[in-house]
Amino acid sequence: MGGPQAARPSTAPRPEDGEAAAPRPPRSRVGLEAALETQIAEVVGAAGLDLIEFRMLRSGGGIRLCVFVDRLPNQGLVDIEDCATVSRKISTVLEADDPIPGAWDLEVSSPGSKRLLRHAADMERFVGVRARLQLQQDLRHGGGRETVIGDLVAVTTQGAHAAAAGSAPVAGAAADEAAVLIDVGGGQQRLIALSIVQRANLDPTVEQWEQLGRRAGMAQSMDADAVASDETAPAGVAAKE
Repeated sequence: MGGPQAARPSTAPRPEDGEAAAPRPPRSRVGLEAALETQIAEVVGAAGLDLIEFRMLRSGGGIRLCVFVDRLPNQGLVDIEDCATVSRKISTVLEADDPIPGAWDLEVSSPGSKRLLRHAADMERFVGVRARLQLQQDLRHGGGRETVIGDLVAVTTQGAHAAAAGSAPVAGAAADEAAVLIDVGGGQQRLIALSIVQRANLDPTVEQWEQLGRRAGMAQSMDADAVASDETAPAGVAAKE
C-alpha cells in the first residue's frame, strides 16, 4: 500500500556498522516516470491485461500513480476485480523495489469512456464508436492544429482507400501509410494518416457506451455530462491502494 517511505519495507542491504549508506543516485521526474511506466507495464502484462495509460501526478506532498488498464481485445471490458488484482501486484513490486522517494499512492482504473487510443489496433477495436482525434496540423486550412470528431469507420492505408474509392492517394502520403477513416457527419468521411495524430480518445455517445457494455456482457452507464465535457475525468471502475 502506498504511503510514507519509512513505512514500506526495503530489500536494500543494510550497511555494516560504521559504513555510510550509499546515496541513491538522483533521478529526474521524467526519468522516474519513464522507469515506473516500464515496470508497471510489465506487471500489467503479466496479469494478462493491457496498460492503456500511466500518469504520475503530484498529490499534496507526495506522488499519485494513476494506472489505466483494460482487457485484451475480444476479452470483454475490465472490471473492479481486475483493477484490484493489478493494484495489489503493482504495490507489491513497488514496495519491494522502493523506487519512489517520499510518500505515494496508487490508483488503478478502467480507461472509462474517454479511453486513450494508442495504436491502430485500438481504433479497429472500436470501429463504429465516436472518437476525438487531435492532429499535429490543420489539414484543411494549413498551419496550427486541428481536432476531428466522428465515428471510426475503418483503419486502412492511404493506397488501399484510394483504390477502393477510385481516387488518387493523398498528396505527399506514402501508399502504405496507415490511416484511419472517420465519419464526421453530414455524409462526409475523412481519411487521416495516423502519423499526424497527436492524441486520440474515445468520445462515445451514451448509446454507444451502453452498447459496448452489452457487447461485453456487462451493464454500464455513463453520466451525460461525462460524455459532453472534456474536463470530466474518465468514468470507470477503480481500485485504490
